[in-house]
Amino acid sequence: MLFPEPFINKLRFSVVSVSVGIAIASYKKYWIQNLGTDIVILLIIFKLREFQRENVREADSPLKAYS
Repeated sequence: MLFPEPFINKLRFSVVSVSVGIAIASYKKYWIQNLGTDIVILLIIFKLREFQRENVREADSPLKAYS
């Protein structure tokens, strides 16, 4: 081989680390731009789950909550 195995593994790890870093940085930029929309979507999902849990608790059986 041209390069020893430990060197190849370190190089591969470095390339993966840099790729992950770039992906996180671009996601954070997107995330900051669309923060308001994301918060609204998360609140809607949270409220729907909470509503679903209350319906299941109040019903005698889980199937009754959806009918």
